[in-house]
Amino acid sequence: MKYITMLTIMLLCAAIFCMPGCSDINYPDNVLDKDPNDMSGGSIVINGGAQFAYLQQVTVTCNVDNAVTMQFSTDATNWSTREAFNKTRVLELPLLYGQQTVYGQFFNSRGDAVMYDDSIFFIERCIASSSAYLGGDVAISDDGTVIAVGSYEGNANAAYVFRKQAIDWDCTVIKPDDISTGDKFGFSVALSGDGIWLFVGAPVKRAVYVYEYTGSWQQQQKITSSTTSFGYDITTDNSGLYLGVVSYEGKTFEIYNRDVSKQYILKHKIYYSIAKSYCVKIKNQSDYAYVFLGLNSNNKGRVEIFKLTSDGMWGFYTITPADNQEYADFGRSISVTSDGNICVIGAPYYDIQADDDKGCFYVYQKNQSGYTLVSQVKNISGTNGDALGMAASILPDGQYIFASMPLADEGGVDRGKVLVYRLNGSNVEYMDSFYPDDRNEKCYFGQALAVSSTGVVAIGAPYAYTHANNDNGGVVYIRRIQ
Repeated sequence: MKYITMLTIMLLCAAIFCMPGCSDINYPDNVLDKDPNDMSGGSIVINGGAQFAYLQQVTVTCNVDNAVTMQFSTDATNWSTREAFNKTRVLELPLLYGQQTVYGQFFNSRGDAVMYDDSIFFIERCIASSSAYLGGDVAISDDGTVIAVGSYEGNANAAYVFRKQAIDWDCTVIKPDDISTGDKFGFSVALSGDGIWLFVGAPVKRAVYVYEYTGSWQQQQKITSSTTSFGYDITTDNSGLYLGVVSYEGKTFEIYNRDVSKQYILKHKIYYSIAKSYCVKIKNQSDYAYVFLGLNSNNKGRVEIFKLTSDGMWGFYTITPADNQEYADFGRSISVTSDGNICVIGAPYYDIQADDDKGCFYVYQKNQSGYTLVSQVKNISGTNGDALGMAASILPDGQYIFASMPLADEGGVDRGKVLVYRLNGSNVEYMDSFYPDDRNEKCYFGQALAVSSTGVVAIGAPYAYTHANNDNGGVVYIRRIQ
């Protein structure tokens, strides 16, 4: 009886062990083989799961079992050539700011397909180093491939030139041997339309340095002056033939002309007994140029326009707003279309209510006798201290206007933002807002603006950190108008 009972127990155990559906109970995953064609439960990961991509080139990690071949797309429509499966793949994102998705399609040995995707926020930018305060001033070539950048208040005592490469921007740091601490070299920058002539102001040293690009940047000249703050603001025309130099405290404005020996010779100098000049722009026409000079006299602003020819320079027109407020800094920023017909002028400390410094900008159009007001855009719905119009730039064809509020607190104190408008006849229509999307603290985003003929917008944010919080490296953000 004892043997029968033991036999019965053994048979029952065997039966339980062989019951259907129970063979994998409590077995580790790696004990049982996965179906050799099963590609489920996979994923792709861009740059290790990072939130932002600062280069077009990204690394995609492919976690897909049993895949034999693969292909990729950034729009789920146009696919790369199918290739052998690999755990990692380097891909190039489109040059489009914002959230981007990479799609991976994977195939097993019998041709079954499965698709996985991952997203990352692409930010195109130019950076240099800690404490560069990059973006205090910016200038850009016509084609948008060369950007000259100064530091905020000239704190870095250097200038930076970025040149667009296939998938990134190359940086050249420019600092002459005779610059000393506190000279504020790089306080202002100007660049010719072809990206060949570069001008850098050092107002404490009372000098403007001239460089020519001949495969590398070569210093051609140093222009010095006895006038206080010579080089506070500088400008050049599209060809780099003329150089305009402002001396804010010195109350002078000077025009230089390049001669055949590539030296800039003083042609015109204007003195002001009261007015201080803080912004200048030059726009070439067929056989002459217009010079726009922002002035502040008795705490009120105006923009004087001169006509510059080979025979001389004389006053053409003066723009003074009808509501010319004291301390509004009308003329702090000026931007002009390539044909000189449309002029945008910022007044960043304009008050909507008493002392609110919300700011505004004005749009003027040229007529036979001068310039008439098209529109005034006020920061009515903003917050105190936004300073709309601190920087303003208009697309050379006049289609879009960019106006900054570098002290706006939206998302963080003094984070800043840039507003985008479309100029439609006499209407200035709000289109969009740009932000430093990877930063939520003090950036001064929009401290400086420049836009190319091709719609490349360079936005200076001198207090945005580059590598670590509060490193004051500064960033120049790049946006592209499609």
